[in-house]
Amino acid sequence: MNNCGSEENMRHLLQAIYRPAAASSQFKKRLLERLTHDLVGEAKSSTQPLLKQLKLWVAIAATLILTVIGYGVWLPQSLESDLVALAASPTSLVPPTETSSSDGDSNSTSRVG
Repeated sequence: MNNCGSEENMRHLLQAIYRPAAASSQFKKRLLERLTHDLVGEAKSSTQPLLKQLKLWVAIAATLILTVIGYGVWLPQSLESDLVALAASPTSLVPPTETSSSDGDSNSTSRVG
């Protein structure tokens, strides 16, 4: 209980000694301008990462589009060269036939189709 009295006494002494200083109107005005300037600067800098992300996504989209276009140009040429190679070797288009062994048993190969 003695502690409560001493705490109250300390609080009373501190309140008597410490009196909050009143801020001047010039200080308040400068502080408000500085805070406003800092907040506006922060707001401008926070939109920059979004623009950087937008640039990144544009680059990714452009890469994908160019890849699809390149594949679209390469694929028909590749298929054409494969068709030319098939036409040049007509034996590859003939299905395998059955062969017979010397003792009369017939072995069949896999059938195409």
